[in-house]
Formats: sequence, structure tokens, C-alpha cells
Amino acid sequence: MENSDIRSVLAGNVRTFRQEKRLSQAQLAEKVNVVTHHILMIEAGRTWPSPEVLERIAKTLEKETIDLFSLTTVKNDWKKAIRKKICDFIDTECANM
Repeated sequence: MENSDIRSVLAGNVRTFRQEKRLSQAQLAEKVNVVTHHILMIEAGRTWPSPEVLERIAKTLEKETIDLFSLTTVKNDWKKAIRKKICDFIDTECANM
């Protein structure tokens, strides 16, 4: 799985969990103690949060940090694409052994 795929999963989950809590990006940013633009960039998949910010996001959204990387909340089309990339990666790595 490529970095951009993992970041996309994180982005989608943060957005989904934030919306479930009926929080705006600005409200989440205030609770997490970051600027709104940082939440926007995380949800757009353009930046990684620091481990500390990641923990604060999870706590604010009442999730475990690992939940932010869960494929179970990702839409089915994303799941299929990510699974295919994982399988392709595994096949490539196994062939190189």
C-alpha cells in the first residue's frame, strides 16, 4: 500500500467521523488545538498529522487512533481499490524473494 493510499484512508475516516459528530472543520480544529487549514489539509489527504495531533483528533472524535486507519469505514469502491493494491504489492514482494 502506498503512502497516498494510507493517507486517503485517514482523510476519509477523519472526515466521516467528524461529520458523524456533527462538527465543522473549524470546530474540530479548535478542539484539537490546530488551525482549521490543518484539518482541511488532513481531510484532503495532503498532509500527515503529527502523532500528538492524531491522538487528539481520535480522542475528540471518541475513537481509538487505529480506527482512523480502518478500512471498514471506507466506501466499498475505495476498499476494492486498496485491497487490489495490497494484493499487487504482496505478489510483487513475494516474487522478489
